[in-house]
Amino acid sequence: MSERDLLIERLEKKLAEKERELAELKKMTYSREDFERIKEEIISQIRAEIPDVSQKISELESKIVELRRAVESVINEVAYIKGEIKSLIEKEESAEKVQTEERVVYVPQHQGEREKEDLIDTERKEKPKGEEKDEDGIIICD
Repeated sequence: MSERDLLIERLEKKLAEKERELAELKKMTYSREDFERIKEEIISQIRAEIPDVSQKISELESKIVELRRAVESVINEVAYIKGEIKSLIEKEESAEKVQTEERVVYVPQHQGEREKEDLIDTERKEKPKGEEKDEDGIIICD
């Protein structure tokens, strides 16, 4: 083979290599176009779904507010009932305390002690009007 044939052969190989690279570049360009197209489709779908998502979010927020109010109402009702129960328990305890104070416990006394108490009581009742005894045992006369 001559030099010219070798040169043509090398150039043909380079040309084939360049054509392959060009075909790959075209594929990549085509893939990028497809990628951009798919990307735009996804973005448009997301934008279409956003109003639905925002509406669902607002619905959930309103339900949360409603539930919060319901819970606060229940808590207030429980606190009120607790206070009423507490006041009823206090009333019951005070009533029991009064009942225990009203109970008279009969303790039998010896006959002699009773007579002494009766004498002391009659002496207290029979004091002259002018004489009074204060707490220290001093007799005061008018």
